[in-house]
Amino acid sequence: MKAKISRGGGARGMLNYALDQGPKRSGDKQAEIVGGNMAGSQARELAKEFGVTRALRPECSRPVWHCSLSLPQGEAMPPEKWDQVTRAFMEKMELDPDNHQFVVARHQDTKFDHAHIVASRIGLDGELWHGKWEARKAIKATQELEREMGLVITPGLE
Repeated sequence: MKAKISRGGGARGMLNYALDQGPKRSGDKQAEIVGGNMAGSQARELAKEFGVTRALRPECSRPVWHCSLSLPQGEAMPPEKWDQVTRAFMEKMELDPDNHQFVVARHQDTKFDHAHIVASRIGLDGELWHGKWEARKAIKATQELEREMGLVITPGLE
């Protein structure tokens, strides 16, 4: 499993992409929500929910954390396992899934089964998650999860 991480200023654009909604909708992602702790199912609803934590830290210019997790070609997971894996990944990244709003959307538009985590860096307690050394932590986390969850082992740093 491989991870790709980015940060952004607003949730709506990333949610539109993850859920394949909005003006740039492609219609080929077959997006489905497979995890998270939010009530909404549409980008507009979820963006409004993200606004709750954003209001706690208006000075934060990039409050949205996005991470895509991609399995090797030929490997796939059911929605329930994606939820389990993404929660465990967030914990390993030290981004508490019980304190940070997040939604997980799975895409099926490539040869690689993959999911997108869209999360608030601002906790429900108002604390900002800084996420230092994210790339290195993500590599370590995905390698650990491959072993722990019985996934295909992919090359890492070593």
